[in-house]
Amino acid sequence: MLEGISANLCWFSLLELDPARKKAWVSAPLMVLMLTWRGSGRLVVQSAGEYPIDEGENSLFLMTPQMKRHVLSDAENPLAVLALGITVEFADGTDFFDRCRPATVPVRGESRTVLSDMLRKLYAKQPAGNRRTEIEMQCGTFQICAEAMKLCPPRPAEELPRRTERCRKAVEFLSGRFSEEPNLEELAERCGMSRTLFFRTFREETGMTPGEFRLRRRIREAQKLLLQGKLTVSEIAATLGWESPFHFSRIFKRETGFSPGDFRKRR
Repeated sequence: MLEGISANLCWFSLLELDPARKKAWVSAPLMVLMLTWRGSGRLVVQSAGEYPIDEGENSLFLMTPQMKRHVLSDAENPLAVLALGITVEFADGTDFFDRCRPATVPVRGESRTVLSDMLRKLYAKQPAGNRRTEIEMQCGTFQICAEAMKLCPPRPAEELPRRTERCRKAVEFLSGRFSEEPNLEELAERCGMSRTLFFRTFREETGMTPGEFRLRRRIREAQKLLLQGKLTVSEIAATLGWESPFHFSRIFKRETGFSPGDFRKRR
């Protein structure tokens, strides 16, 4: 049984898309809702097809974490979109979309109307910047998530992530404290196992070692912080426990294919 779920608004921007910008595949480690503000264009999703973008029926799109896509803006009617990025995670570190997936990328019918209205209202609250507004923004984020989840039926059993029953306490601990170096003895004790048995069981249940699991979580968190744009690369490296910005940048590029700066620009 999965316990606990969190939804966090990572970024929310009105983006003016230059028709002359170079085509490049992009992805993000979070759910993205994209609403047409004005203009027209096309959304191209790798391995899923091409979709028109306009101010009518083809105006709202739901993109899941790591979905590779690019957006093309029409030269005669340049596109501007309201784009929102949200993370939805369970306590064991799995993403909601590891377990569910949207039935389609374009959002149609009543859901399109409801979500579009929610996005516009949430965007209008941003400039205030007081505590009341922050609470309203968080409530609005949960409402958007709840509505978006209606569009996402569960994945087939063969696509679900591995169960972590015996190592659940270790997985949850690592998911919440991934900036710290893992202590195998402590993790094993939490799960009631010897160090050797724990290491073998953890790998069987997650498909990776505790160190690899921690690295995956750190990279994912780094991606979110880069997209939020509030911290410098050096501050992100320090926050997530890397010994230096250089070391962080080298590992980040090895794991994602982009430097932290390039990743931030490709949102």
